[in-house]
Amino acid sequence: MLRGLAGFPGASPVVFGDSLVQTIGAEDLAVAVARCLAPDAPTRVSLDLVHDEALTLIDLVGRLRGWLGLRPVRTIRLPLGLARATAAASDALAWLGWRSPMRTAALEQLRMGVRGRAEDATRLGCAPRSFDALLAAAPSGVQERWFARAYFAKPAILACLFAFWLLSGLIGLTVGLKDAIAVLTASGMDAGLATTAVIGGSLVDIVLALLLIWRPTAARALQGMLQITVGYLLGGALVRPDLWLDPMGPLLKSIPAAFLALAALATLDER
Repeated sequence: MLRGLAGFPGASPVVFGDSLVQTIGAEDLAVAVARCLAPDAPTRVSLDLVHDEALTLIDLVGRLRGWLGLRPVRTIRLPLGLARATAAASDALAWLGWRSPMRTAALEQLRMGVRGRAEDATRLGCAPRSFDALLAAAPSGVQERWFARAYFAKPAILACLFAFWLLSGLIGLTVGLKDAIAVLTASGMDAGLATTAVIGGSLVDIVLALLLIWRPTAARALQGMLQITVGYLLGGALVRPDLWLDPMGPLLKSIPAAFLALAALATLDER
């Protein structure tokens, strides 16, 4: 999430930007865990593993942006109400299998900051590296910049696809039903068959939209969207080839929608 905030285009949005955070590298943490398994390791104690440098969240995001090789931008402080609404939505999406780091618990942790006793690490003979040292030890490349740029684009793409397919299906079953049937019957298709095709296609659109918001079936939904779009384009080319030249582009508009589903499928993995 921090990389996504650092790579946000135009400005970096943050909430509780003045909260102080002390960091620990994953490798340093692994070393500490290994030393806790030694025979002479301290037992029944609680130790904090953090570097002694405390950074504000704004500074943390700014340094990550510099690490990504992006030019500095101003920081936008998000209203607390908007941040809480986003966290509540993330909590709800968790019931559908989506694991967003921007949950209510994470927001509360940001409010309190992440502080600890840096001197505790010496009891294990550890010397956690600073945040800058951690960044210097792992220089960023184009893959990190791609990830940061696409981090918030991914949920936006999924939300766009959900709305597109759901509304397409609902419109096809309601206000657009007669017009869609008329398009097919104008090509000589039987009215009953045309009605079945429009209603069936609309129901499929709705089902795919609902499958998309359920994380375990999201990949299959995206694959289904690609297959349905290909079938729609082939069928349209056979039944109403003149629609390719329609100024409103009912067939042409399906092509970018298909590539949007392809982009979502390519970035769907979380770990």
